[in-house]
Amino acid sequence: MADHELPDSLTPKEAAMLANVTPRTAVNWCLTGAIPATKVGGRWTIHVDQMAERNPGIYALFQRRAAVGWAPSRAAEMDGG
Repeated sequence: MADHELPDSLTPKEAAMLANVTPRTAVNWCLTGAIPATKVGGRWTIHVDQMAERNPGIYALFQRRAAVGWAPSRAAEMDGG
């Protein structure tokens, strides 16, 4: 995957970093259906591949961040860990 592509799915922590919001906000988006997500075994998976249809505004934000080189593999670096 190139740096300028979004993955098919994200964790709430990755989505929060990408959108510059708190992880709790990302979970709230999942709970309210603002973004497409499923919860399995206590863990949320955010479906980026379905987001353009569900919430084009957040999807556009994710695309802009990805265009400047954000990638889930860099999430720990961005978080200081």
